[in-house]
Amino acid sequence: MVSVLACREGSAWVVQAIEQDVAAQGVSVLGALANLGRMFDERDAILAAETNVASIPPAPKEYAQAFREGHCVGVLPLGAVRVAQVYIGISPFAREEDRRKSS
Repeated sequence: MVSVLACREGSAWVVQAIEQDVAAQGVSVLGALANLGRMFDERDAILAAETNVASIPPAPKEYAQAFREGHCVGVLPLGAVRVAQVYIGISPFAREEDRRKSS
């Protein structure tokens, strides 16, 4: 299972995988999740064909923190073979923007 933070960044929804630094965006949460699922499926195809592919590090710690502080939406399909535990949270970029405005 992949842990995914869903959040608004500007006018788009962004979904960020936590265990691996892979993200996608869309006009809706489900659209962004579908895009993320396609990215994981494409990565799987590349990994199956290539032997020298570098591993992907985890997401930045700010996204992991926002995931932990978010609210669980549920477990949803993520591409052809994965499921995602999806949490709605506040984007680290939005938090930083709010901090700047209040300073």
